[in-house]
Amino acid sequence: MGTESASATRPGAWAYAVTCLKIGTVGFGGGYAVLDLIRAEVVERHRWLASEEFDDILAAVQLVPGPTTVNLLAAVGERVSGWASLVLGVAAVILPSFAIVVGLTSLYLRYSNAPIAIGAMAGLAAAVIGLMVAVTLELGRDVRRDILHWAIALVAFAVVAFTTVNPIWLIVAAAAAGGIKLALRRH
Repeated sequence: MGTESASATRPGAWAYAVTCLKIGTVGFGGGYAVLDLIRAEVVERHRWLASEEFDDILAAVQLVPGPTTVNLLAAVGERVSGWASLVLGVAAVILPSFAIVVGLTSLYLRYSNAPIAIGAMAGLAAAVIGLMVAVTLELGRDVRRDILHWAIALVAFAVVAFTTVNPIWLIVAAAAAGGIKLALRRH
């Protein structure tokens, strides 16, 4: 992550928290479905990070257990303006989901067998699939023009799609392959 950030202007903790609150409020689907929104806010709109730096942080948070959105925003917050942004940003991104889940749980328990609820859930599932495809295409555009990176992506897809191997092993192997290639290139 030795790349300089896109902007010398750093957000204050509250400004970062407001951005995280926005992401938490409108970022439906969680995880990979929200990556486009996070990238749009952090890289394109506010220019707090360069695209490559964002991708590097995203790759690093894949090694950490937990929700990708929260982990990513925590790492970005700490990177762009320190621990206060990390803490406030995480609280802000979680708050809308918590409030919505509490409200929707009571409705779901009451109306889960209603045809409209069943249809709504099916529609939401389809939308999430579409969002994940869009994120995959976006991330694919940003993959460095390198045969190793594309080979890693194709092997990872095949292993996840056609085996029961735990994805953590793919992440570890991909990180090792990239690290070895970089080490060999430097010598």
